[in-house]
Amino acid sequence: MPTTDLSFIAHHAERPRGFSDLVADLRTARGTSRIGTAIRIPRGRLAYNQDLIGELRPSASYVLADPETRQVVLPYNKRGRGRTDHAYLTEDAPKANRARYVGQVLRSQITHGAGALITPSLIHGINPGNVDIDATIDFAKTAVADPAATGHDLIMGVEALHTVFANGTARNYMVNAIVDLDDELPLWLRMTSPAPQGRGQILHEGSLKGLRDAVEALTANDRPVLLPYSGMCGWLMMGFGALAFGAGVPASLERTVIPSPSGGGGGSQPLHWYFEPQMLGFVRAEEMPSISAVAGFTPCPCPFCGGGLPASGAAFDADVAAKHYLWWCISLTDDVRAAGNRADHVRDTLDDALAFWSAVQGAGVLLDNRSEPTHLETWRRVAT
Repeated sequence: MPTTDLSFIAHHAERPRGFSDLVADLRTARGTSRIGTAIRIPRGRLAYNQDLIGELRPSASYVLADPETRQVVLPYNKRGRGRTDHAYLTEDAPKANRARYVGQVLRSQITHGAGALITPSLIHGINPGNVDIDATIDFAKTAVADPAATGHDLIMGVEALHTVFANGTARNYMVNAIVDLDDELPLWLRMTSPAPQGRGQILHEGSLKGLRDAVEALTANDRPVLLPYSGMCGWLMMGFGALAFGAGVPASLERTVIPSPSGGGGGSQPLHWYFEPQMLGFVRAEEMPSISAVAGFTPCPCPFCGGGLPASGAAFDADVAAKHYLWWCISLTDDVRAAGNRADHVRDTLDDALAFWSAVQGAGVLLDNRSEPTHLETWRRVAT
């Protein structure tokens, strides 16, 4: 079960390499660390997803099959490749047909081989008032009563816009509605926020403070909180009660944005983003030689970097950079777990990052504006 101790959730992505191999390499590198994984049901056909889960089980501490019920806000033909295999993805009126809908969502996860099941949710804040969170609460009640749930651990799916978290009245209504449930279910909690610039982190201070308040309140009321698709923002919340955070290699897995039909993409070359742990954010690989010359820089100890810097230009290895980043997510999680006071540990880590960023600036190193860790000061205030 994901809630037995702190863990990191690696989110499935098809690129830059085979995901199950990547997780196996992380398991080899991290030994006894708790490494969970989550696939997204709508993104693949049933047979593909089942094979993937079978490949992940030997290496992962747990495997979840996220139903991503948020996809039902899209037209049917935009709900993912798996829509023809999963009845719940054909539903256009989940609130009106909640018993059928909830049953289909649970059974889809069971068919995939998931042990813990995530209940469906709507995105609170898209429609006026509380209709979507009220429906999400009813979905959880229905799931508890559904015979399909027998013998399975349930995790309550909840999603809300960042504006809900920033608004005290709206946030308190949501938290109180969850706490009023008779069953003390863990939360699969997603905060939907605007798309990032490059690999930038979440900057809206009011939303982050609201997320911290929600995590602390839910944890205090025996509702363990998992923060999928949150990136390093989820690590920040581990100082205040979150039991897990999730991230993936693509930027799209670093935060939750409003669902939109996928497009064809642009023709520009991707930038070579590399996670710089001393600044708790991403920089371009081509900037690392200048950063490494700053006093106080520590060579990366992960086995994928070998104490060196990432290659740049055409030699940049996206596979190595991906494993480096996820290794650090796991390492940072382990550090929080080992800390006597988790909030103090997060604050100290932020202070160290701010000090190193100050040294980088003092050395006259010029970075792409998307590489500058502008989130650090905001996050330090949130953590205060």
